[in-house]
Amino acid sequence: MNVSVTPLSEPDGFLDLARLTWLGNPPSPAPESVVPETAALHERLIETLCVLLRAASKGSGALAISNLNLSAKELSAIEAHPQFFAIEGDLLLLPRYASHLGSIRSFFSTRLAASCFRFSNQEVCLALNQLLPAQRSVHPESGRVLFDNAQQRLAIAALADARVGVLTGGPGTGKTTTAAILLALQKRLNPTLSPESILVTAPTGKAACRIAEAIVKAIAHIPGLSLKEQTFLREIRAITLHKALEWSPIAPERGGPFRRNSLRPIEAKIVLVDEASMVDLSLMHALTRALPEETSLLLLGDSDQLESVEVGGILAELVQRASSAPLPPQSLIQIAARLGCEKEQAQRDFEDGLPTPSSTTLAALPGLML
Repeated sequence: MNVSVTPLSEPDGFLDLARLTWLGNPPSPAPESVVPETAALHERLIETLCVLLRAASKGSGALAISNLNLSAKELSAIEAHPQFFAIEGDLLLLPRYASHLGSIRSFFSTRLAASCFRFSNQEVCLALNQLLPAQRSVHPESGRVLFDNAQQRLAIAALADARVGVLTGGPGTGKTTTAAILLALQKRLNPTLSPESILVTAPTGKAACRIAEAIVKAIAHIPGLSLKEQTFLREIRAITLHKALEWSPIAPERGGPFRRNSLRPIEAKIVLVDEASMVDLSLMHALTRALPEETSLLLLGDSDQLESVEVGGILAELVQRASSAPLPPQSLIQIAARLGCEKEQAQRDFEDGLPTPSSTTLAALPGLML
């Protein structure tokens, strides 16, 4: 379906906002002082900006250029005004969203490139077998798999010392239990790790309370935990992302609204974000700016479930990019050693856990684990 750049018959304020935005950063010369043909062209650009602003208010940060019915002349004019528009492939974005996306993608790419295995494969393998022994049950008659924790084990083996990662899956797939086992394993391999050095967050207060309760409930399903590890998990607290970033009413031009940033980063060794699909673009940008290099980031959520109210889609993009990227050979060797299996088996488990790639081609972020 094509999107018209003609404003709605009922005024909704976005055309006025687009016009004020245009006049607040006027090209040279201003629309009123140019010849009718150029003024008409500027009016079309203002209408296109109106459509972008309206879409952004509904949580859509980009529009397909092919659906906007733009002429070659109009598209050329859009390219000449980067203060109002940004183009990424066939997508048209507002510049601030393009800037945030570029910064977030750079963060993940840099973290993935710098990832290293801090724990030995033998240590991870031993701890993993103690905390989550391999289990698989099959129906005796049909041969249907009734239970298999291979995906959970693979995720933990891959994310045990990852600088950044994604743990995703549908409802009831054991994401929270897997995250709890991952934290317990990290505590076992690093006894100095304290509950205060773990920051568990979520976009809303309700979600933060839910993940905190779920981690405590998961203790009953991890029989290999020591008393110290049980206490460790119970003492982990969850807060909202806004509280973690220390939101304030200070305007952006005065350094706000978050007090935590690159100059005053978050003090945590591990940051876990639950319901990551609900995190909007601006909030994710603020979070990635506030994380020091030594801090690990784990995103937890279902990219097909809850969406952010404002422009978002970061988790969905990361999952999509990861599903289109091959598992690096060195990572495959390491993960297989940690699982105590052959590389071929680890590769099959990895591929079985990937979502179906979208038809949209995106540049891969290699090594992002699901």
